[in-house]
Amino acid sequence: MKTIVLLFLVAFSFSACLKDEPFKLVYTGSVPESLDDGWVTGTPAAVGMDEAIIDEVYQSFFSEDNLPLARSLLIVKDGMLVAEAYCRNADDRETISNIKSATKSVTSILTGIALEKNFLDSLNQTIYQVIPEYFDTELEKRQITIFDVLTMQTGLDWNNDKDTRPLITGKEESSLEMVLDKNIVFTPGTDFQYTDGNPQLLSGAITATSGKSLLEFADEHLFKKMGITDFYWEQHPDGLNFGAVALYLKPRDVARFGVLCLQNGSYGAEQLVSSAWLAASTQTQTLTDEGDPYGFYWWIRPDYNAFTAIGHGGQYIYVIPSVNLAIIMTSEPYAGAYDGQENLQEFEELIVKKVLEAL
Repeated sequence: MKTIVLLFLVAFSFSACLKDEPFKLVYTGSVPESLDDGWVTGTPAAVGMDEAIIDEVYQSFFSEDNLPLARSLLIVKDGMLVAEAYCRNADDRETISNIKSATKSVTSILTGIALEKNFLDSLNQTIYQVIPEYFDTELEKRQITIFDVLTMQTGLDWNNDKDTRPLITGKEESSLEMVLDKNIVFTPGTDFQYTDGNPQLLSGAITATSGKSLLEFADEHLFKKMGITDFYWEQHPDGLNFGAVALYLKPRDVARFGVLCLQNGSYGAEQLVSSAWLAASTQTQTLTDEGDPYGFYWWIRPDYNAFTAIGHGGQYIYVIPSVNLAIIMTSEPYAGAYDGQENLQEFEELIVKKVLEAL
């Protein structure tokens, strides 16, 4: 008994020490370093922003009391990187990290490119027309369209809490069969259910029609043209990259997608995805069960005239076109119960609202 009590006291003392140990760095400023990486850097003042308010934003970002999993915060205004800091490790600037479900928004852009290049026919094309060999005999499943997949309205009975881990760990021989073996619980196109299974169908469809993995397709049509050279995208044992999650990027490369959106699909001198596709993707296409507007794998934020990619733990590509502004945060991805969607309000209150006050 004495041994048990002693072990308890040691464990309690150890946990108390861990709790008191600071896990963020001391804030020393947010001026972006000019590197040979394609970014134009500047200061908030150079784009008409109040530097004192931006400094308050970063003080809040570095606070031990706020955004406990945050790692990087970048602000892009008028195409210029005007603020950047890393609150846990300065080396995070050069480290690729899992952006979790923000991956879905990249898959959305790749779907637009696949449609424009005629690898996919239209939003009304059924998934069955593209990969019929993975369907069972249930006829209703064969009515699922690309639009249904992009708007999370396939009707397939997928539960992220119990189904995503087996998908990621490759417990099933085929990731597409794993998704399409699920029962239909509502008519496709009639109800919203956010799942990590749906984007896997797009990964399979783009791979089947282009002859390239989603990673290869992204590298050829997007990443290379945006100057993204260091990345990783996890894949199922069947060879398909995960359309929903597990794309690894550096923070500055995550921010490039904010620029792509603000420039209506162009990057540099080239139109990488059509402005019409981005406009459709980032407008309300359906409503969640809670009444929140949702586009094609983008969350719409009407209160801020914004749209955002969201990843578990706090991965955000937050875009406000009306003021030519993008705010990017990356966080520790393995977050337990700290969900990106549930904690969006904290990010908006502490960061987005204050950045807008600086304009």
